[in-house]
Amino acid sequence: MTTARTGQIEVTAALFLPPVSGRGLEIHVTGSGFVARAIPVAAKVGAQSVRSIALKPDGGGFSGLLERVPGDGDRLFVGYMDEALVETSVVFRPGGGTPVA
Repeated sequence: MTTARTGQIEVTAALFLPPVSGRGLEIHVTGSGFVARAIPVAAKVGAQSVRSIALKPDGGGFSGLLERVPGDGDRLFVGYMDEALVETSVVFRPGGGTPVA
């Protein structure tokens, strides 16, 4: 199991899937401590921000959208918009659907 912590957030895995529209990617992140608060969760893969982040009600992760396919080796960073994002062990690898972590 791979983890990265930022405050109370812990990332354990991520999955990249093609969206229904065929453009970009969906990202599904699992872990714990994702809390809905006034300052929202933020994430990026490489230099690309994850948009439309929707938290799981149980705080066990989130889903979001990437406008384009990340580059091979681009890393996932997570945190809150009022903090520096923290590097995780999740790295995008094209064609695999699952990251190297």
